[in-house]
Amino acid sequence: MNIQNSLKLRSIIKSQAGKPFEWGVHDCNTFFIDIHDKMYGTNDIQQVRDQYATRRGAIKFLRDRLKLTPAQWLHFRNYIAIEDTSKWMPGDVALIQHPTYASVYIYCEGVFWTVPEDGELVAYEKSAVESQLTSAWRKTDG
Repeated sequence: MNIQNSLKLRSIIKSQAGKPFEWGVHDCNTFFIDIHDKMYGTNDIQQVRDQYATRRGAIKFLRDRLKLTPAQWLHFRNYIAIEDTSKWMPGDVALIQHPTYASVYIYCEGVFWTVPEDGELVAYEKSAVESQLTSAWRKTDG
């Protein structure tokens, strides 16, 4: 990612600060998809926003409606799996798989950003995310 896009990513992430968590409006899924849309000119958030209001609703929506896992969604939007996570780049995505859902984090400014359940935008140290990392992804085109 070039310096202009890194700055754009930083600005988009920072604009999310202070927004309260709300399923289907401002959760880790909508946080990431909204960033992806703003960075790459897509409009995927239209398919997701306001489509669920609980964790169970989010899981059911992703499974039954989108019929894609988070990893499949990334793959179909030209992200590639990263094997060597020793050199994170701005915009890289980390997935942590839980028994029934995945949490998504985006890397920027040396930390991973997400919106945790019942919280606001949070930055996690690399080591905290890496210790639970299921898969890592990098966008291959603009």
